[in-house]
Parts: sequence; structure tokens; C-alpha cells
Amino acid sequence: MIHEQTFAVQSGDRNLEPKVLEPADLHEDPILLMAFAADRDSALRERPYCIAGDEFLINGHRVIGFDPPNHGTRVQPHGDSIAGMRNALLAGDDPFAAFAQDVRTVIDHCIDAGLARPGRIAIAG
Repeated sequence: MIHEQTFAVQSGDRNLEPKVLEPADLHEDPILLMAFAADRDSALRERPYCIAGDEFLINGHRVIGFDPPNHGTRVQPHGDSIAGMRNALLAGDDPFAAFAQDVRTVIDHCIDAGLARPGRIAIAG
């Protein structure tokens, strides 16, 4: 059985809603995999995007995902997906810097909440 937890995090002026999946049989020193592909739910539940995450879960580790800029709930006027990120960059915004800040913010939250510890966090996407 997989337990699911969603929480809110503020990163700069952005509201994020990461979702954590955790197996019932959690490893004694779990790794946290941050999974990114399309939107949060696709990265966590839709094949082929969730294959790496599924392997982590099967082996007792946690998986987390949230919508990157211009994906899922974070689609901006510049459009969605990688093309939207490109358009935002060309318009003077920097979705890549925002995403890097968002990842750091979520990592810090996960460490503070006891969902991860330094040296036991991986990113795929």
C-alpha cells in the first residue's frame, strides 16, 4: 500500500503543492526521489514517467513531485510545457531559476519535516 501526502510550500511568490508517495514498508534509511515529468501527477502515477519512482517505492523509498513552471497547475500566459518555459525566458522571465529555487525550497521543507535527510535525496526527470 502506498500512502500519499500533499502539503503547501511557499517559494518566493509561488505557491507549490508537492505530493509525497511513501510505501507502507518504509526502508530504515529511505531515499527521497524528486520526480519531474510533465505535471506532478503524471510524474508520480503515469507510465512511462513514473517507472523510476515505482522502483524506488517498491524498494521502500519515498517519491515526491510538484508541478514545474509552465506545467500542470502552473501554466502561465507564456504557454505550457518546455515551449512555455522557452517563451517565458524569451519574454524576460527565468522559469529555470525559479524552478531551481523551488527545488531547494521543497528539499529544505522535506528535511525539516523529516521526510528526507541530506545525502539521501535524488532527482530524476
